[in-house]
Amino acid sequence: ENPEERFSEDPLRILRAIRLAASFKFRIEEKTLKTIPDFALRLRNVSIERIRDEFLKILETNDPSGSIESCRKLKILEVILPEILEGYGMRQNRYHVYDVYWHTLKTVDFIPQNSYLRWVGLLHDVGKPKTRQIIKGVCHFYGHAKVSAEIATEIMQRWRFSNAEIDKAQKLIANHMLHNFKSWKPSTFRRLIIRVGKENIYDLLILWKADRLAHGTETKKKIEEDFRTLKKKISRTLETFQVFSVKDLA
Repeated sequence: ENPEERFSEDPLRILRAIRLAASFKFRIEEKTLKTIPDFALRLRNVSIERIRDEFLKILETNDPSGSIESCRKLKILEVILPEILEGYGMRQNRYHVYDVYWHTLKTVDFIPQNSYLRWVGLLHDVGKPKTRQIIKGVCHFYGHAKVSAEIATEIMQRWRFSNAEIDKAQKLIANHMLHNFKSWKPSTFRRLIIRVGKENIYDLLILWKADRLAHGTETKKKIEEDFRTLKKKISRTLETFQVFSVKDLA
């Protein structure tokens, strides 16, 4: 088999090779591997819908971070999703063990095998490079959730996601920072549910937990305890406060 010929016929085979390697746990043959970077630019000639569908399948594999890292090393990421690369090597603060890029990939790994939620996890901090500030020697990312939601919206429009998928991602990303929730009043939880939508609230908790685990600075036991507490508070709020919609009244 001649990899140049195969990739020339359909450059999407580059992404498919990475997905199959991850799905079946095999290494891509050396000659094929060396050929991929030379053909990565040709992905620009492939419809974004085909790239999106193949990439989402990659996110469903058992090792999404390994596959995304392969996409970086093989010059694929800079063609299809350059925004993610901006966080590569970007150090954070004492709350984070990893740089922005690796924190993002670890977040994706900690999300259960759901390609859409993993995609949201991949974009949840995409605004950090744009909001990074050093104040008195300490790194801050003020307003990064809002900026990340805006950039994620632009990316998802480019990738031709549906309006409903974009709207949900925007809500999850914009609201993923749940600081000091243990001291929140019931009204604060109600406002969160109204902003995110009760149909999305438990997906927000999945994203929040994965994000916390990917900080690498806290024990899993502590995060699990906080997750149970947060889930209980959300459940209690939902029981006492109904966000009525036309569907609820049907």
